[in-house]
Amino acid sequence: MDTQVFRDPDDKVMGSAVLLQLLRYWRGLLRDGRLPSRTDLAPSDMIPLLPWLMLIDVLAADTYRYRLVGTGIVGHVGFDATGMNVASAYKGGNWSEIAKDYAYVLQQRKPCLTITSVFLNPNDILPVTYRRLLLPLARDGVNTDMFVGAIQFAD
Repeated sequence: MDTQVFRDPDDKVMGSAVLLQLLRYWRGLLRDGRLPSRTDLAPSDMIPLLPWLMLIDVLAADTYRYRLVGTGIVGHVGFDATGMNVASAYKGGNWSEIAKDYAYVLQQRKPCLTITSVFLNPNDILPVTYRRLLLPLARDGVNTDMFVGAIQFAD
């Protein structure tokens, strides 16, 4: 499967109730064109989403670190990447392609949906197909300093 990327996606392409719920929640936090911050997110509003959520710190223009990785994601990939550099933790082999999505969200301050299939382990017979939504967050409402995202796996 080729990687499909939807920049600033509309609801119709989400293909997942979890991703759609997160996108709508994030949109509801936008105020006068200003991005929401991490403190605007209320875990109690996102209980069904929590296993599939991730928070990612922006350390530099091309360096990101997982602050939190949900238990559903950990169960699918087989390890907890919390605290790890995203480029190092990502086992899909197509990081150069995936990194473009992170750069887009960082620079354009808009959501990005990616659908891809990758081999996460060298012994895998079949690739893992997933949908990942990345959304920008900003303490000051303008400069992206974190992402909130979710992953849904096709089982």
